[in-house]
Amino acid sequence: MNLKTDMGNYSLQDLALAGVRFELCETSAPIAAARAQPAQPDVASEPVQDAPPRQPVAPPVTKPVNISDALESARAAAAAATGADELFAAVENSNNPLKSFAKTILPHYARESQITIVTDAPSGDDDAAGFILSGTAGDLLDKMLSAMGFSRNLVTIVPLVFWRPAGGRAPSREEMDLSRPYVVRAIELSNPKIILTLGSLAAAEIAGAKLPAQHGEVFQLSDVPVVPIFHPNYLMLKPDLKKSVWDALQKTLQMLNESVK
Repeated sequence: MNLKTDMGNYSLQDLALAGVRFELCETSAPIAAARAQPAQPDVASEPVQDAPPRQPVAPPVTKPVNISDALESARAAAAAATGADELFAAVENSNNPLKSFAKTILPHYARESQITIVTDAPSGDDDAAGFILSGTAGDLLDKMLSAMGFSRNLVTIVPLVFWRPAGGRAPSREEMDLSRPYVVRAIELSNPKIILTLGSLAAAEIAGAKLPAQHGEVFQLSDVPVVPIFHPNYLMLKPDLKKSVWDALQKTLQMLNESVK
């Protein structure tokens, strides 16, 4: 299956629809007030040599990644993977700036999945638990799958990047590009009948779709239908949209049943 590699565009408004949480933090360094020194008697003293100037201490800098070389290596490693284990090893050995800040969150893989889900970057819950779509978002996803007659063990779940960006920010273009070959190969190895994308970022990257305008519409990734829906995080913020997601899942289930006849 030859999957396209063109990227879609996205905006901060779309990321808000996906339920991406931005965590802001402020740090401040207290400045000590100068203390007045008591007057010293005027006494003779030997001249004191000036102390050598203090050298500024630079903060540690993450070794820069040569994007061109890293992308070429990622494409070669992903293409060479003939199974999930080889692909996961390639992901863990890959060169991505995000690896310096978070643990690797590998795809949840089911062999010959009828449904493959592509979702956003790992959350704080995912980073803590060590697997994708954990916590309350994962609980809601499990309920959605159960309503369709599926379970998590019967689907493949692939994040757009495999490490949580610091502070919960959106992944950068370079970070997603370096993960893209492994995402594409994970979809190919799972050989799905249908792809579901969760949230605006995944919809834009995989289907070139824009949420909320194109929620539930059917797109094509090569010969595979793609249905973009809202992320579970967003549904928890907007529970009145669950019906529209259920309608999209019903459409997905109907297409899936027709494809296996």
